[in-house]
Amino acid sequence: MCFQLGPGARKWRPAGAFGDRRHDEAQRRPRYGLTSRGLAGKFTAMRPFRVLAATLMVLLGVALVPGRSLLAQPPVSKASAAPAAAATVPDSTVRAIEAFAKLQRSINALRDREQAELAEPRNKKVEAQGEIREKYRKRRADSLTAHGYTPAQVSAMTLRISSDDALRVLFETTMERLGK
Repeated sequence: MCFQLGPGARKWRPAGAFGDRRHDEAQRRPRYGLTSRGLAGKFTAMRPFRVLAATLMVLLGVALVPGRSLLAQPPVSKASAAPAAAATVPDSTVRAIEAFAKLQRSINALRDREQAELAEPRNKKVEAQGEIREKYRKRRADSLTAHGYTPAQVSAMTLRISSDDALRVLFETTMERLGK
């Protein structure tokens, strides 16, 4: 028999006298997993309706995973979506999207030029980077006025394109067409 000194006690007591589970024969089996008596742990106490509920929840979770739905429609390519989008958008909106795409291409070119200048080793000082960023802001404002837009109009058009799928597809196809 194994003896241990009890907490706060001054004499030896038999092991397990203080609720030490390591010496209890029933607690030596693993918490979860197979034992000689079947599944150990919480799975032995589950009732059949709980097993059914857990199975249904797992199946429902798998069915609701994005991109894994059995009822999901196949993805639409940009080439096939562009004619449908152009057919539902009025001509005035198409012209506005084309003008905004031209503005966006010029802003993208300005941004690329700014990033290239910032990456040069001679422009690593904070003062030089501040001057480059200020030049970019000035050039961007000049580009906006040259294309007939205000910053508020650009924000409104960006929101409109990002929230409407037909306009977004039209904008993307226009950007691709202007890029060629």
